[in-house]
Amino acid sequence: MLFRLSNDELVQAVGDAHVHRITAEAAQRYGFRGEAVDFLVNVGVPAVPDLELFFKIGPDFDTEHLCSYEQLLQLGWQVSPDVSRWVKLGYFPISMVAIDPVDGIVYQFTEGLMRPSALHADLSSFVKTIVSAAIAAEKCHELSDEEDAEALLNEYVSAVRESIGNTDPLPFENPYNEWNEIFGNLEAGIYA
Repeated sequence: MLFRLSNDELVQAVGDAHVHRITAEAAQRYGFRGEAVDFLVNVGVPAVPDLELFFKIGPDFDTEHLCSYEQLLQLGWQVSPDVSRWVKLGYFPISMVAIDPVDGIVYQFTEGLMRPSALHADLSSFVKTIVSAAIAAEKCHELSDEEDAEALLNEYVSAVRESIGNTDPLPFENPYNEWNEIFGNLEAGIYA
């Protein structure tokens, strides 16, 4: 995993009710192996409803979390049959997010492109970015009364982007990735 995170960090950032973990058996049935199983069982995947980040998996195996090649084709998506092994993690405000459990890459289904695009190199990067967005939103609230709030927000959010991007450039590399919109809104103080 690219980032080291703990369940306690997730709970502190988003609250226990918004951290979703799965059983080891469910993780293995989805096709996850090694570190990914440990991460899903012991750390989890957070949701941040205030930022419209609706991510949830588990605790048990559910075929509804598997992508359907046939359904995606019918909807006009350009996908390969391998997409049927991908696991849906949830939704951004306008895009679905899924992970390929074989290689660990997290994908965003961007409607304008009608093909999935790589969003994160691994699950830990995805979760680190969610947690960072939640913490940045809280920082927006804290800084909103400051005289130079806009400059402080820009500086803080830029530093968060850079720290994530230095380890995994994918979240902010593609202009169509929703993280660019979300972090742009954080810089602008929209969530204050």
